Amino acid sequence: MEEPAWNLLKANLPQHLHSRFVYSKGKVTIRGMAVLNAEKQLDSLIDWLGKMQGALPEAQS
Repeated sequence: MEEPAWNLLKANLPQHLHSRFVYSKGKVTIRGMAVLNAEKQLDSLIDWLGKMQGALPEAQS
């Protein structure tokens, strides 16, 4: 993923989450996930990815 694409996705996250996500060329690292139990990690990822999905254009048939 290129940085402009990441910036578009990140814009849909709440401001307080921006510092958790660290972009480096080709990957995104989420800081602080290891302190959460597996169920909370999964719930958080589903929530955050859902918010980022709002930045993507709707698929047209």
